[in-house]
Amino acid sequence: MRASTSVLVALLLAAPAHGLDISSCGLVVPAGQVGVLQTDLGCTGGGVGVELAEGATLDMNGHAITRDGDPGAIAVLCSGDRCRIEGPGVIDGGGFAGIDGLGTGPVVVADIDIRDFRFCLQVPSESRSRLRASHVRVNGCEEYGIVAGSMRLTDVSASSNPGDGIAADNVRARNVEASNNSESGIERHGSWDGTSSWTTTRRWESSPTRSRCTTRKCCGTASPPGWTSRATGGRA
Repeated sequence: MRASTSVLVALLLAAPAHGLDISSCGLVVPAGQVGVLQTDLGCTGGGVGVELAEGATLDMNGHAITRDGDPGAIAVLCSGDRCRIEGPGVIDGGGFAGIDGLGTGPVVVADIDIRDFRFCLQVPSESRSRLRASHVRVNGCEEYGIVAGSMRLTDVSASSNPGDGIAADNVRARNVEASNNSESGIERHGSWDGTSSWTTTRRWESSPTRSRCTTRKCCGTASPPGWTSRATGGRA
């Protein structure tokens, strides 16, 4: 009997935890837990589509969260410092923000398409706010496609936005494109009104301390004033 009990306990511990089913708007994923989207959500009016408490994760599970364009609408809100949003998935329809982080992060976003919000992806609380994004595409963003204090971007596109593509104080990027934006492709939080297109296919690091790109080859087009950058063969 004791051996059987031990085996049962071991199996229970090894079994993957089932996430919280998300099938309607306005739900909160509790701290440290995983919410799994079970269907496409169409959320109307202001307020939040899905809220993530501290350390919570939203698994988009191949689905979409669509807002109706209400000026106060937020599709996904990270109400703590840390959260994760994992795709594949789509966040669209318009409103204030596609993904909005209230704390310092890191906010981690992977394999998500975000479009047509005022701010598509932002962690704006202060200059040390942190964002980690990979395989993310933002477009149609009215003011900013992606904005945070510090970013690590891999395989990201912030293109064809009416506003700026990317805004940050510090960036580490690889395979990033910010092209055909009406304002800047990449800016240091409001201090650069430069070219609307910027690309990098190698690793690119920046900090707001110098006024030139040290290796033009690394960034495709010249870096904005107020940045210094370097290219390496490593990962972003």
